Amino acid sequence: MLLANILLFFNITVAVLLVILILLQRASSGLGALGGGGSGAAFSAASTGNALSKATTILAALFLGSCLWLAVEMGGKGRETSVVDTLAVMDEGLAVDSAAEEAVAPTVPVELPSTKQGANGAQ
Repeated sequence: MLLANILLFFNITVAVLLVILILLQRASSGLGALGGGGSGAAFSAASTGNALSKATTILAALFLGSCLWLAVEMGGKGRETSVVDTLAVMDEGLAVDSAAEEAVAPTVPVELPSTKQGANGAQ
């Protein structure tokens, strides 16, 4: 279970970094506008785009690999019963419910008081 928790943390971290790198791809909008991009920048526009696209490709591959590894690691854990067992229990419950619906509840006769009133309000 420790390995699964480490993989999950790694997967979430890579996903957040991947989102940030994708937002940095376009300098005209998103987080890329925060960098400024003046003429004294360390990278040229073509060089920055190339480095960001390579980093995005690497992070996407890491994300895909960690998702698959996490799925294999967690596969089948947490499920104790099969779907067939669950359906068998549900069928037994339906048989009890249908028998309960067929039973007729006894009725109690109820007499309602008459609503006619005399002239002075007495019955």
